[in-house]
Amino acid sequence: MGAQSRRFRGAAKTARRADTTIPKPFARVRRTVRSRTPAPRVPAFRAGRGHGMVLAPFSSSRPVRSRAMLHSLIAAWRRLRRPGNRGYALAALATLMLGVASVVTVYALLHRVLLEPLPVADEATLMAISGRNDARGVTGFAVSEPDFGSWRASARSFESMAAYKRRGVSVRGSDGADRLDALLVTPQLAAVLGVAPLLGRGLLDDEGDRSSALLIAASVWRDRYAGDPSVLGRSLVIEGRERTIVGVMPDDVGVATDAGLWLPLEFTPREQENRGDRRLDVVARLAPGVSRAQAQAEMDAISAELARQYPKSNTDWAATVAPLREQLVGADERTRLWMLLGAVGLLLLVTCSNLAGLQIARAADRQHELGVRQALGAGRARLRLDVVAETALLVAAGAALALPLAAALLRLATQTLQASQPRLATLAIDLRVAATAIAVCAVTALAFAAIPAAIAARAAPTAALNRARNALGRRSAPLRAGLVVAQFAIATVLLSGALALGGRLWTLAHAELGYATERLLTVRISLPRLDSPEVFEAQRRALSTLADEARTIPGVRSATIVSEAPLGEVDTQSEVAPGPMPAEVSPPERRVQASWRIVDAQYFETFGVPLLAGRAFARDDEPTDHIILGRSVAERVFGSVDVVGRIVTMGNGQRREVVGVAADTYQRNVAAGASPTVYMPITWYLWETMTLAVRSEADPATVVAAIRERAARVMPDRPLYDVRTMDEAVALSTAGPRLQAVVVALFALAAALIAAVGIGAITAYLIARRTGELALRFALGASPLRVRLRVLGGAGALAVAGVAIGALSLVVFERLGLQRDAGAEHLPAAFAISVAILLTTCLAACWWPARRAARIDPALALRGE
Repeated sequence: MGAQSRRFRGAAKTARRADTTIPKPFARVRRTVRSRTPAPRVPAFRAGRGHGMVLAPFSSSRPVRSRAMLHSLIAAWRRLRRPGNRGYALAALATLMLGVASVVTVYALLHRVLLEPLPVADEATLMAISGRNDARGVTGFAVSEPDFGSWRASARSFESMAAYKRRGVSVRGSDGADRLDALLVTPQLAAVLGVAPLLGRGLLDDEGDRSSALLIAASVWRDRYAGDPSVLGRSLVIEGRERTIVGVMPDDVGVATDAGLWLPLEFTPREQENRGDRRLDVVARLAPGVSRAQAQAEMDAISAELARQYPKSNTDWAATVAPLREQLVGADERTRLWMLLGAVGLLLLVTCSNLAGLQIARAADRQHELGVRQALGAGRARLRLDVVAETALLVAAGAALALPLAAALLRLATQTLQASQPRLATLAIDLRVAATAIAVCAVTALAFAAIPAAIAARAAPTAALNRARNALGRRSAPLRAGLVVAQFAIATVLLSGALALGGRLWTLAHAELGYATERLLTVRISLPRLDSPEVFEAQRRALSTLADEARTIPGVRSATIVSEAPLGEVDTQSEVAPGPMPAEVSPPERRVQASWRIVDAQYFETFGVPLLAGRAFARDDEPTDHIILGRSVAERVFGSVDVVGRIVTMGNGQRREVVGVAADTYQRNVAAGASPTVYMPITWYLWETMTLAVRSEADPATVVAAIRERAARVMPDRPLYDVRTMDEAVALSTAGPRLQAVVVALFALAAALIAAVGIGAITAYLIARRTGELALRFALGASPLRVRLRVLGGAGALAVAGVAIGALSLVVFERLGLQRDAGAEHLPAAFAISVAILLTTCLAACWWPARRAARIDPALALRGE
């Protein structure tokens, strides 16, 4: 109570002092109001003080504060609707809508990919174990079945361990063969992940090799069986073998979101013995009390022991223990998403600083009104509340307008990225995610609003009532200038980064891939298990027949069979060293890790890959120990491309004779550049999935139906899938960098426009406030050109200062390595172009205010003053 009384006496003293400093008519009005108001109790006085006059006492101050906020919101709505303020309101809404929509979109992507918990139990203890070969620079590699068995038998840091791999399988139905993606799993996978069947049961521990049990995903259950609970016990013919449905699994189980079937993982005798045949993904759950570092140390010891026991296959190979999410989301994708979040954060700062700059200008323009309100008793808290209420109203309206735009941007982003991140396929605007992003925007905007709110509260009653209209404007000028400079600095960073990314994308789009992509169609075919020489030979002949049939289609120039087309999903690698000595005795500089492909005789003709030496493979009788090297492989291993007849040793110990050298090609993805590649004949080996490639005379889409018809006749149980042109494959390979460049470019353009609008609006405001000064200059002989140049020079100086700070920021980013993957080689040219764009935009935005300043009529302006 004592503190409240002291505040009351202080407020009364302030009021008496105000009476002696304001003109007498206003003082009489205030004394009259005070004399007719009942003497307040202290809490009521404190509550009423924010309303600008003393109110009758209330039992509680909380309703009064709520009413004050409501009144401030209503007053802000009325002010924004005034004709003179509509332009400001529309500009603020447009910038806020763009900023909030960008934040919501990028945060939704980031949340789904990196932050949202995976649909597994206790994600923190779920690890992915992958192969690593530091000598070859290989990380995140698959695991062989024998190594997996050794890990599971020896490791004590894990309470459970399971393996799986993905494969397309043929499903025979009444209407023909269909293809579904399947997970081939060890029976323990569901238990390791901590996921349970929605219906029925999972695979039992004894349901391994040769089991007929089958699990279907919920999507297959809904689409094929309409969610019928009696689906258990029904049969499906998969790869020519009848299997019984024993359970229904969720669609998203962390390691897969689009697998329609779960099948027991079966190993051929060759796979059970070959430690170099690495095809499995492994997940494991840490034992209680065991850390990731402890598990990694144990796996290092086990890997060292395996390398000692099996030097031929396990030398230099080790295991990496990492959280499952790190395996599901690659480092490039994580970096790309964090870069987008940083870009959208900068855009949000530009948006909020622009809004704050406009509000500072408005506060200076309203100083007469604010001074009158203070003279009538309005407290500084109430004046601050008015600015905060106006900001809150704009943020709420901008967020409401931003949600539809964010939904559209999110659809565009998911369509581009879902090929590499299947979990994005079901992504939509989530209310919790949207609320979080909007809350961040609101807090940021309100934090910036504290600056104009503080300026508004500093309006002096005496200066305002004596019409000293420039006092507050002069005090807030450094803040306005600082905000404009900050906007141009951020816009410089964003625009330079966007142009550098665009330069990198242009380089990728015009890269020499080593093959011709025009009118080239690729079609994938899943093969059955090649568990006998007879099955292998039958499938090889069927593929050769299919290629021959494709060549008879009108409009087809050539056709070939290859294990995986360039820029495909699968990239299998092997070490290549000079023979005939074992690979491990060759010096490291003579060994190379190369992608390997299985091809037939027409591959190089169909893809247009030039042969630099030697010949292509023969049609049907090529010896299985022949090989064709890519140019970089030949130069690394032998130092020359003239190597026909030489012997190379593969990583698995096989020795092969070189019969040709081909030009280097892009095999993995466009961003990775040309890949060291070797080619083996189709007479030696087949993958589980092979590819038919067809080059046509016209649009490849015109031959798809004919290819399907011939495939149905030659291989009736093997459905075709993933039909696309090589141009589409190139576009898909560059989808991530392209999306990143486009989004950052949009953010950069938005930041540049917002900065230009901000400096243009503030320049127009300053011209309006300095009308009398400019009129006096004209009266004293100043020319319109000089005034126009003075206005443009002031705005240009702020823009140049911002660009200079942005340049320093770019230098710091480059020194820290933050521009390493963002087109750093294009950054100098990108910065020069961005400077030209920003300065031109600034001058264009300020040209109209400068033109108005040059057309001021001195007589009319001075008469108004």
